[in-house]
Amino acid sequence: MNTDDNRNRYNTMSGTQNTRTTQTSTDMGRTYTQQTGMIKKKRKRRFKPTKEGMIALGELFLIIVAVFLVIFLVIKGITSSKKPGETTSDSTSTVPVQTTEAPKPKWNAGYISLGIASSGKGEGNLVLVNNDHEFMFPSKMTSKLTELYGKTEGLFVLGRYEDASRRGVYLNSGMLPNLRKMCEAMIAANKETLGPYKDKDGKDALDMIMIASGFRSKDYQQNLFDDADDTSFVAKAGCSEHHTGLAIDIKIFTAKKATVDLRAGEYEWITENCHKYGFIRRYQPEKLDKTGISNEEWHFRFVDIPHAYAMKNADLCLEEYMAMLKSQHNNTEDTPYEVSTDIGDFLIYYVPADVADITYITVPQGAKLVSGSFAAEQNVTSGMYTVSGTNEGGFIVTIAK
Repeated sequence: MNTDDNRNRYNTMSGTQNTRTTQTSTDMGRTYTQQTGMIKKKRKRRFKPTKEGMIALGELFLIIVAVFLVIFLVIKGITSSKKPGETTSDSTSTVPVQTTEAPKPKWNAGYISLGIASSGKGEGNLVLVNNDHEFMFPSKMTSKLTELYGKTEGLFVLGRYEDASRRGVYLNSGMLPNLRKMCEAMIAANKETLGPYKDKDGKDALDMIMIASGFRSKDYQQNLFDDADDTSFVAKAGCSEHHTGLAIDIKIFTAKKATVDLRAGEYEWITENCHKYGFIRRYQPEKLDKTGISNEEWHFRFVDIPHAYAMKNADLCLEEYMAMLKSQHNNTEDTPYEVSTDIGDFLIYYVPADVADITYITVPQGAKLVSGSFAAEQNVTSGMYTVSGTNEGGFIVTIAK
């Protein structure tokens, strides 16, 4: 056999073998490696977890859950430790979420600030004078005293009052108009006992209201205290309301020229109606522990109409009233006390005196200061206001609504 035939035969065999290999590769998924000429099978790998692997995966899962739980509890603890009023965005928290409401407008919004002399805390219609709060002499209040002689207008008579500093009966001029109105109304309501009448002999007779006592000096009060058999009815010198000129003792001067206490009908009327004129019955037996003075049916004190109504309505003595205003209606931050009267509605609040020379109060714009009392005003209009010292550290501001 020649060489060409052998070569052809080899080539023919090789081609046949290659063709077979390629075909087999296609049919059976086998591959041909030229470097080695070897045929390899293509295997698919499958994961077959063992029991130990499954346990490890479970432990890993529990660790991850524990970590997330710790993070959640830490965040929750931080949120819960916030101060009241702070908010939290943790919607899953079971702790109630507190929110801060928008501040409400102050009652005195739009009011203006005015300065008053801090030294005036011991003067005014509401000064508190008792055994714990001595009236300070000298006082500008004495400049407002007026003598009653010649000004009774037939409505009352005057008691005999001897004083080394002043002779006669003196009262604060601001209370005089309403004292007259009260006496006039009292006489009209008690016609059977007050005013002109016929006595048992048919003669004309007249029983009259008596202003037995008004302003007293410190020396005169000391003499009364020293001479008293029962000091529960007499204040110590400096601790008497009579020093203010705002207190009166009311008696009855009979047709027989005798001075007697108020009779039943007269006492009942004045007790029930004196607040309409700005007066209060100052000392009552049930208030002894507050006032320090026993029952005095004849002693009345002028405090001005708004405050007389307030104390009457709430059944408070002056000591209790001051304490209530100071604790519940203090300064402009608290809601003022409101009271309705026959002459209008009023707002009342307490202001502690500043240690500086000036204490600031707030009043409506365009407000008008009433120098005396609302009782003395012919017409009370909105914005009128008064300021009175308390004689115990502050001021009472009263504003007509």
